[in-house]
Amino acid sequence: MKEIKANELEFKTYKYLRVNDRLVELPDLKYKEYKLDSDPKASDKLEGFGVSEDILALNEDHGNLYKTYVSEEGRQEDFGIIDLVSDDSYDELLDTQRILAKEDSSLKIILNYADQGEKEKFRNSVITIDALKNSTVKVFIAQMEENTMALESVRINAYENSKVIISQYELGGRENYVNTQINLLGEKADVDCNSIYFGHDDQSLDMLYQINHFAKKTKSSCVVNGALMDKAHKIFKSTLDFKEGSSESEGTEEEYAVLLSDDAKSISIPLLLSHEDDVAGNHAASAGKIDQAMLFYIMSRGIALDIAEAMVVESRFSQSLSRVDNPQIYDKVLSYIRKRMYKAKEA
Repeated sequence: MKEIKANELEFKTYKYLRVNDRLVELPDLKYKEYKLDSDPKASDKLEGFGVSEDILALNEDHGNLYKTYVSEEGRQEDFGIIDLVSDDSYDELLDTQRILAKEDSSLKIILNYADQGEKEKFRNSVITIDALKNSTVKVFIAQMEENTMALESVRINAYENSKVIISQYELGGRENYVNTQINLLGEKADVDCNSIYFGHDDQSLDMLYQINHFAKKTKSSCVVNGALMDKAHKIFKSTLDFKEGSSESEGTEEEYAVLLSDDAKSISIPLLLSHEDDVAGNHAASAGKIDQAMLFYIMSRGIALDIAEAMVVESRFSQSLSRVDNPQIYDKVLSYIRKRMYKAKEA
């Protein structure tokens, strides 16, 4: 097995917290062919973002699925749901997804990752999103895996007067490492990220968000809501960085975790940096159990505890889920959560 450093913080905190990076043991890969749509070596080199540089190189050298999605200038494109569902016929997916909205265009896409069967699997996903001048992009990433070790590297480049809406639904994974880099590169670029996570059993989740404001009058919002039950463990790291030249910009980073078990663990590290005076930055993080008065009120209507807890969690997730505007994915996400929260009950 190969060991790599994952989700390394650029600005380190105390070593005893053990959050500056994560040591990840990659499985022995066979580099089995999946379905190669085009030659990734003909694309721009991937570097400077992601779970780690080694992970980017892994896909460049051994990627077995490569897809591009482009909205041409002045056009509107809806690619619908791209199903990336695995079964026991293969045990590794190294996919690169390139999303490009050209000037004055709009693009929408849903990437649906899920696994089936009992076999343990490995996934390394690299997703790049480029929103050129005056474009609008909507990207939804749904991860509903059970037996998979998943690494997910996302990079967003937003140019002048572009709007990017992204939601990541990180709902499973035996081990799940997520790295999202947001670069606001053009004046009045706007990126709105509203995501959710859900951990159960003894799952491990490590998330890092890096939001970089480079240009004037840019706007970012990164709001993440999560729930942890059983012995699930989560580390959430976010950095909101106003670079020199990003005056008159505003940004928000927020993360809220609901703990549904005494054994669930949540660590959050929000960081705010600024090289400009005329900016507005906000950050917040909280973790705690569901308010007992609220639970009592719901249960006094004859509703069981696990269903009452699920209702509260769903209300937390509703803002993010309502953005997807796709009944199929919406229902799948809620069904996944309900089945695990209702335990022996049917969703």
